[in-house]
Amino acid sequence: MKKFLFKLCAFLGIVLCIYTFIICILTNFNIGNLLSLSMGAILIFIGFFWLKIKKNKLVFIFKAAVLLYLCFFAFMSVFIFINSKINETDFSEDAVIVLGCALHGTTPSPTLYRRLEKTIVYAQKNKKAVIIVSGGQGPQEDTTEAEAMFKYLSENGVDKNRIIIENKSSSTYENFKFSKPILDKIFDNSYTLCYITNDFHSYRANRLAKINGINAVSFNCKTDVFSFVPLYLRECLAVIKLWIFKQ
Repeated sequence: MKKFLFKLCAFLGIVLCIYTFIICILTNFNIGNLLSLSMGAILIFIGFFWLKIKKNKLVFIFKAAVLLYLCFFAFMSVFIFINSKINETDFSEDAVIVLGCALHGTTPSPTLYRRLEKTIVYAQKNKKAVIIVSGGQGPQEDTTEAEAMFKYLSENGVDKNRIIIENKSSSTYENFKFSKPILDKIFDNSYTLCYITNDFHSYRANRLAKINGINAVSFNCKTDVFSFVPLYLRECLAVIKLWIFKQ
């Protein structure tokens, strides 16, 4: 039984590494992909070498660190998943912020595509809400995320006169920080707000909105299954950053 479990670890590690290499080819490289690759490497190591290493103090410390690494990401992923469905919209808000995500050149990534499709649904259900598309230009992108989002929404039935571009932000914290003055000016500091993002990102977005003095509800879309592992691993570190630095 023990040998089977270690062989299973090795198999899962190989699958995870192959999966991550495919993700890296098809999407922008990021810390989530690196974490996914490291997780695969650790599982391969456990499967092939865990029982073969001679026991000593340093080996014990190393093994403990590996187990803590795996347990940390497992706990954080479960925590994020449980807290992903909070404060959901009733489609009566004055405004909505669509949080930016990666582009492939000028084309929305699968994760951003899901947010945009959800925005179209929201726009149909709440025809009065102002829509802010928020996101700057990343190092692997040929335009700003906001401009790509504006183009996609306006070409897919959303009235472009409802859409406001915020194209300076480079993080979720800045999405709210830079969008708030725009909304304060439009509504004279009194308005209700919804943000649109993927479920894995919703907990952190909710906390960052509050840090920026915004009480907001969410309209979440599902996480793209193909990118599930690197997105959740990356989000684990982002949540820790949020707790420590409030950003």
